[in-house]
Amino acid sequence: MQHTDDFPPLTGTQVVLVRAEASTGIVLLPSGDRRLGSGPRYTVFESISEAEQYAATFLRQHASAECCLCVSPDAFFRRITATSDESRDA
Repeated sequence: MQHTDDFPPLTGTQVVLVRAEASTGIVLLPSGDRRLGSGPRYTVFESISEAEQYAATFLRQHASAECCLCVSPDAFFRRITATSDESRDA
């Protein structure tokens, strides 16, 4: 991930979820609208399970989006789309 200036501090089992358009990589707001300079980029969840549940609901409503889970601003460890779920080492 490129945006480290506002990456939230995490504790314990927390993870960050980032929503984006799968085809362009443009970050999306929780509403599914494009984030064009302002608005929340990151959503913190207390566990991977909570983030997965949120991603499933979000992707049912926004099938062309993707949700990426991460624990640092340097890289995501899981990319979830409406049709796939890819994991990589954190």
